[in-house]
Amino acid sequence: MKKIYLIILFAIGNIFGQYYFGQNKIQAFDYDWQVFQTPHFDIYYYPAELKIAQMAGKIAENTWSRYTAHFNYAPDERIPIVIYSSPTLFSETHTTPFIIPEGVGGFTEFIKGRVIIPYDGSVSRFEHILPHELVHIWQIHYNEYLHDAHELFFMDYPPLWFVEGQAEFLSQPVEPVDERTEIIAAIANDRFVLPKNFGYINGTFQMYKEGEDFLRFLSERFGRDTDVRLFEHIWEHGWFDDVFKRTIGISLDDAGILWRQWIMQKYGDYIYRRTPADASGEKISPDGFFFCPIRIDSNTIICKGNRMGYTGIYRIREHKASLIKKIELTESAEATRL
Repeated sequence: MKKIYLIILFAIGNIFGQYYFGQNKIQAFDYDWQVFQTPHFDIYYYPAELKIAQMAGKIAENTWSRYTAHFNYAPDERIPIVIYSSPTLFSETHTTPFIIPEGVGGFTEFIKGRVIIPYDGSVSRFEHILPHELVHIWQIHYNEYLHDAHELFFMDYPPLWFVEGQAEFLSQPVEPVDERTEIIAAIANDRFVLPKNFGYINGTFQMYKEGEDFLRFLSERFGRDTDVRLFEHIWEHGWFDDVFKRTIGISLDDAGILWRQWIMQKYGDYIYRRTPADASGEKISPDGFFFCPIRIDSNTIICKGNRMGYTGIYRIREHKASLIKKIELTESAEATRL
C-alpha cells in the first residue's frame, strides 16, 4: 500500500474546516508519556513503546549524521519526536487539532518543529518514514538560518514538489521500487509530467515520485549536493525557475527534457514493451481515489475509497460510485493527503 505523509500547515484549517465541524477525537486511554533522550532528539513515548523509541533513536541519530554532512548544517535545537505504537492510536493524537487522514504515515509540524509518527509493525517503512519527516525538520531550520543570515523577515519556500521530492530522495538514497514503477507507469500511460507542469499533479503520489526522481537525476548529472545548492538560493528570487537557472546554469524546462532522456536511456526498452492501461483495460471508477477492490459480479465492485471528502466503503456500478458506509476519523478531502 502506498504510504502518504502529512505536513501540518495551519492554514488548511480554513480550507477544510467545514468537513471537521462536529468531529471529535476520542482517546482510548490516558498516555503516561516518557522521554527517551539521545544526543540530538527528545523522543516521547509511553512505557509499552520503549523498544520502538530506542529503535527510533538509532534511526534518528544515524539520519542526523547523514543529513548534517549532506546539508553541511545541523539544527541548533533539540528535535522532538512523538511516537505512537499503532496507526489507530496515532489517529487520536492531540498534537494537532485536525483529523488525521487515514493512511498518513507521519507528519511534521512546521510551526513547532516536531515529528509525529506511528509504528505500524514494519521496520522498513519506519526506517523510511522517520528520515523522510526529518528532512522537513532540516528544511525548516536551514531555511530559517538562511533567511536570518540575510536579515530577511519574510521567508520564501521551495515548491511542494521540491519539498516532498527532497524528503523522498534523501530518505531513500537507493532508488526504491515504487519510484521506478511510478515513473515507468506515468510514461507508458502518457501521464508523465515535466517539472514546468508539476503544478498539475500537486499533492499527489505522482508528484512525490516524480519530484524524487527528478532530484535523483539532478544529483547524478550536476552533483550530489544539487538539491542543497538549490535550497540555499531560495531566498534570492521570487520564482523557483529563476533560482534553478541561476544555480544549475540551465533552465528548468531544459533540465526536464534532459531528465526524460535520462529515464528513457534506463527504461526505454521496457516502457516500449508495456501496453498502456487504456488499451489493455477499461477504467470503471469515477473521479476519486479507490483501492482494495472486491468484484461482486460482472457489473459491481466493492472497494475502499475517498470521494467528495469522505473515506468509506463504496459500491461501483456502471461507472458510478455510491457510499455504503462512511469510515469515521479519516480524511475530509483527498487534497489533505500528502
